[in-house]
Amino acid sequence: KKVMSKKTKVWSIGDGMWKLHIADESLYMKIRDTLKLRRERNWSPAVYMKEGVIYAWDLHLDKKQLDTAKEIIKKHK
Repeated sequence: KKVMSKKTKVWSIGDGMWKLHIADESLYMKIRDTLKLRRERNWSPAVYMKEGVIYAWDLHLDKKQLDTAKEIIKKHK
């Protein structure tokens, strides 16, 4: 388990895929839109809710997508 910041975590889930956990809505949207994830047919992120409010997302990414996401995370303030 690698921790990149308290807002994001990454796990390997096998088969060259990674799970990226994001607890920052603007960062999530930036990664989602940059990677054009909504165009993928079966795309639906796992969401974490508390009292009806989404507070975190899990994205399943391949290595190339993960590398792009890490660049976005690095630049995101």
